Amino acid sequence: MKRSLQDARVLLTGATGGLGTALAHALSRRGARLLLTGRNQDALSQLAAQLQGRTETHVLRADLTNPEDRNALIQSAADRFGALDVLINNAGLGARGLFENSDPEVLRKLMEVNFFAPAELIRTALPLLARGRQPIVVNIGSASGRRGFPVRAEYAASKFALAGLSEVLAAELSIHNIDVLLVSPGHIATEFFRHFVANTTQAGRTGQMHARGVPPDVAAEKIVRAIERGKRELIFPFKIWLTLLVNRLFPWILDYFAARHCRKHYTAESRLRQEPGSPQPISDSGGP
Repeated sequence: MKRSLQDARVLLTGATGGLGTALAHALSRRGARLLLTGRNQDALSQLAAQLQGRTETHVLRADLTNPEDRNALIQSAADRFGALDVLINNAGLGARGLFENSDPEVLRKLMEVNFFAPAELIRTALPLLARGRQPIVVNIGSASGRRGFPVRAEYAASKFALAGLSEVLAAELSIHNIDVLLVSPGHIATEFFRHFVANTTQAGRTGQMHARGVPPDVAAEKIVRAIERGKRELIFPFKIWLTLLVNRLFPWILDYFAARHCRKHYTAESRLRQEPGSPQPISDSGGP
């Protein structure tokens, strides 16, 4: 289903991050009416100033894990717009490290921000979306929500949950003619990694991987075009699409290389293996 974003009423979360800011600019260029939210009031005000004169823009600071803030956000959308045409759940947090070395609070925090908050925001926004023009919910997931990659256990769990919810809602919300788009990207070249809840691993090149990712303005254009074209899922870049295709057809290949990667790079970081009497690291023979 084709849709025009001219005068579309949009609620965008995580607007002060790299991808969120790029999405705000991409939507403004199409003439959308924006309600932007994030946790940094100064950054929100600066973004609103950048968009001033280009399109109708409102900002409201909110902690999406707080039910009162979510309700206030939806009430603000109702007061300003009367209905919603697009809800983009972009706010999110990451973490990196071996699951055995992590604290329970890391999992709880990521599930709160990456899954529970967008899920409940969708629930609260449904009456406004049902009154919208060609309404759509856009959930910014991750390739890690389609294939679990090492040292991202908590992040993958939260994004898998969001992907599952998106698939269910794509069917259920069709009752109200509300579309659902799940975005499953690889690395995007933002400062996302600098705001990890935890980063307990010394191995790997997290910053370099993000730096080599898709530029946020390019990612934002892909997402906005997918909204306009009525797509159900967007996976990019191509190497991620290919990786997920291999995972669907031959998952054992990725299983093997993921396990080999862990034994090679993360064995020394295992707290369990550092305990007295623990088994020695498993050597990698290099064969399948």
